[in-house]
Amino acid sequence: SGGAVSDANAAFAGMLHLPADAINGKPLLHFIHKEFQARAKDWLKRLARGGRTEPFIEVLMKGSAEVAVQIYARKLKAGDEFV
Repeated sequence: SGGAVSDANAAFAGMLHLPADAINGKPLLHFIHKEFQARAKDWLKRLARGGRTEPFIEVLMKGSAEVAVQIYARKLKAGDEFV
């Protein structure tokens, strides 16, 4: 999916004060504050390569509201996608 959000749930959408259909299909980095994008991109690249990394990162996300969050992700065993 090229880093795109494929299934934003109601909690994530509500946190950003956006409808889920305004989130789905857009790159996750689109919703991460500019100050945190480089760090998040590096973290996700290391995960994609199977490298060692922190179990989560803290970033400021933006939608209709800004909110500080911890992002946890892991690579699915059968493919290139993350959960």
